[in-house]
Amino acid sequence: MILFIISCTQKVNVAELAEQFAELECKAIMLKDKRYVLADRLREIEMDTVTNRKELDSLNKIIILTKQESLSLADSIKTQLDDLFTHHLKDPSDRVAFNNHLRKVIETKGCMLH
Repeated sequence: MILFIISCTQKVNVAELAEQFAELECKAIMLKDKRYVLADRLREIEMDTVTNRKELDSLNKIIILTKQESLSLADSIKTQLDDLFTHHLKDPSDRVAFNNHLRKVIETKGCMLH
């Protein structure tokens, strides 16, 4: 019973949670940007497929790997957010503070939000 009272009275360290989560967010942003670059390059290559067949095959392999990495990262982000909201960020004001701090951390790290 005492442990429950102590754990309920401890304030959530929103800044620390946001710092940790920002790594995943930045990686997701960079992967999204990479997917757009790959899609643009794919369109360029497809216009001249005869001379660029080898490059097209290589690019398709990279696209598949990037897609798999993106899907895996999306699952990790969803799982961590579910955990954060269930166990640490139950209060709506903590969630707002977390989101605000997360945006600041992402901007500081040089990740772009599009």
